[in-house]
Amino acid sequence: MTKRGVSILVLLAIVLSAFSFPVTRIGQLSYPTDLLRYFPSFVEEAQCTKVIDGKTIEVEYFLPVGRRERLSLIGLDVGNTSSYDSRDLPLMLTKQYLEGKRIYLSYDWEGANSDGEILAYVWIPVSTEGGGYFLCWNAVMLLNGFAELANDNFDTKLKILFYEASLFARENKSGVLKSQVSQEPSKEKIEEMEYVVKKYLYDFYWKEKAPAGTVSVVKKSIEELKTLKPEKLSDFFLKTEWDMALNQVSNAIEEYGVENTKTNVNYPGNYLARLDTSLSLFGKTWIVYFCFDLMANNTTGLKAIIYDFDDTFLPSDLLAKYFDTLKLELSSILGVFEDSTKENEVIWNFENTKVVLKKYSSWIIIGFYSVQ
Repeated sequence: MTKRGVSILVLLAIVLSAFSFPVTRIGQLSYPTDLLRYFPSFVEEAQCTKVIDGKTIEVEYFLPVGRRERLSLIGLDVGNTSSYDSRDLPLMLTKQYLEGKRIYLSYDWEGANSDGEILAYVWIPVSTEGGGYFLCWNAVMLLNGFAELANDNFDTKLKILFYEASLFARENKSGVLKSQVSQEPSKEKIEEMEYVVKKYLYDFYWKEKAPAGTVSVVKKSIEELKTLKPEKLSDFFLKTEWDMALNQVSNAIEEYGVENTKTNVNYPGNYLARLDTSLSLFGKTWIVYFCFDLMANNTTGLKAIIYDFDDTFLPSDLLAKYFDTLKLELSSILGVFEDSTKENEVIWNFENTKVVLKKYSSWIIIGFYSVQ
């Protein structure tokens, strides 16, 4: 063997031995560490109305209201994993975390499959002691051994990461893959050489080359976040006022002492623009949306401020208790609330502002709306 050949083998051996797929525990689930701070620059928001199987769901989009579609999760194959156990654990897990919940959807180059199902990545919001994140449910299913990697053609960076997640699940016998036989060690096979190439590509895309997209605004632990301790209505505005322009609001928020990010996501309404930030409020991490719309003079001004607490992992009874706590806290600041015709909703009306506290299936909002 030539000296060059020996050098290549030594290099491959070093790379193969040095590589390990980084995994973080989020609640009861494992998640790719390198994907933890990634969130696509464009998503659509919807509610999962029904789970058909471990990779197929039905959703109702928030915009336009009432639009319903059937989705197939990119990169997943549950044909085998659903048959490993009579209870169909992939279906049970997907129902537990998605059905009835608000989710975020992003897409790839191919719009729909041959069955007319929209192909999508599903992102779910979670809050932990270490901060808030958006988890890619496709990756969760693969890494936790409840789905296998489908032979689909999709984004190279994500396909490499999904491959590593799937391999990690097989090697560690995660989920329903305990009956699978993983590759025997110490066998010199051509697959090992291909594996090294894939690992190199993984490092290139996820370590040397930053992925395209924006990072979740919640990127600090609750201890590191600025704590809002409101004593009156105006404290929730963070030094902003209704009809302020976007750059004025951004400057006011920064003057208050928190970072903000402009986003093109139009939730929680058909607004033209939005600024996001995050705060610690009433003992929890909240994302705050500053929403802008067109005014009578054809300029864009601040029209709504939405405080959003979203935790997929929080049991429904604890979410209900937190909602009751918020009613007491806000009543002590804003006064007695008015009766609402809707369940799990209370309202305060002021001269220029309407305040709405509302609980959904897995999240709570405190909305401040301009009524000028």
